[in-house]
Amino acid sequence: MLRALGFSSGLVLRSFLLEAGFVITLSLLIGTTLALWVAGQITSATYPGFPIPIIPLVLILAGSYLIAFITTVLPARAASRVRPAEALRYE
Repeated sequence: MLRALGFSSGLVLRSFLLEAGFVITLSLLIGTTLALWVAGQITSATYPGFPIPIIPLVLILAGSYLIAFITTVLPARAASRVRPAEALRYE
């Protein structure tokens, strides 16, 4: 639909990737915060001085972001290359 409104395929691709990056970042932040809170609640009762492994946590988050972003690129490229007439024909 964006192509039918006059957006270029590059702009549509950047739009998809920007939105995907925002969703991925927000979901990783919320998920990590909730997981750390739950882990803190559980470990505070059994092991009060439990250390949080920062470096592995950052590596896992970076890897998760990278994998999620890479899996978004191929569908975004395919969606940005759809011609407006083909997209409107199926609507």
